[in-house]
This record gives sequence, structure tokens and C-alpha cells, in this order.
Amino acid sequence: MTIRCDLCVSRTNDGFIVRIQGKGTATHSPAFAAFVKGCLVEDPAATVTADLLGCEYLDSTFLGCLLKLQRTGTAKRFHVVADDAARSRLLTATCVDKYLTLLSKAPQSTGTFLRIEPDEVSKQELGRHMQEAHEVLGELPSPSASVFKRIAEQLAHDLEQEEEEQDNSMLFDTAVVTPPPRP
Repeated sequence: MTIRCDLCVSRTNDGFIVRIQGKGTATHSPAFAAFVKGCLVEDPAATVTADLLGCEYLDSTFLGCLLKLQRTGTAKRFHVVADDAARSRLLTATCVDKYLTLLSKAPQSTGTFLRIEPDEVSKQELGRHMQEAHEVLGELPSPSASVFKRIAEQLAHDLEQEEEEQDNSMLFDTAVVTPPPRP
């Protein structure tokens, strides 16, 4: 089952606006994060605004991704549009609304909205993205912080085990076996 999420981007006078419509999940947040980071690095004067007005749901990974982008040192250049209804629906249960630069109205688009297609990410990359998102949520002084910390710890443990298993399987893949000497 595919969860419908549309990530659409357009230019604004100061940078870009990304509309997150439908249900934003861990499947979509890596592409969103990569786009935002790319814009902020490529154009040091650009702002990027995430528009949540058409968003029905954000999972914890997407919420952590928003928070992580806010904390990356570009806080003055990354904004989130969420009116009272969107804040209540998406952000207040986890207290994320207190830590994002929120706008009640989206900046004017100066062009056409184009869709951002999620790239294929490896299981390892997605796991790391999810772990980092939950670590950030676990740092918030919120009732859910301990749950997010445990999720981040479990993901870190699982990723570490997977890396060890991968390293061990590579040993067997590259081992050279020599036949015993003939009598």
C-alpha cells in the first residue's frame, strides 16, 4: 500500500516553497530533506518554506526531519507554514510547533509547482535518516521524548547489527580457499 504524499516545489521571490500535501512519511522525508539542504547550500541567500496547509498527516520521521532542518544552522532561512488547524493537526501533540519558525501564510509563488519525486534510498540510508529524526525529537522537553529516544536507540542498535552482519558476510565473500596439498 502506497501512502499518497505530493511534494511540489516552486520559486518565490526569496527562494523556494515546498508544498507537502497528503501524508508525509519516512518514505518521502529523505527527498524533502535533500531538496531543502541542496537549496540552502547552493544559494546562501535563499529561504525555503515548507507549506503544511494541505498536509493531512506527518509521521514522527517527517516531524524530526523538519526539526533537524530547522536546527542545521539555517534557522533564519527555513520556515514552516501552518495555520492554527495545521498546527493542531500536525505539530502540537509532539510539541514540535514550539521549535519551528512558523508562518501562518505561505509566500507568493513566482512560478509553476513541480513535483519532487522521492529517490530510491538504501535500507541503511533510510534507517540512519529515521534514527537521526527520532534523536532530534527525543531531545525535546515533551511527554513523548522518552519514546522517541528509545526508537532512536533501537534504530541505532539495528543499524549497527546490520553493518556487522554485512561486514561478516563480506569476509566470507572474499575468502580464498586453497585446496589441501595432494599426498
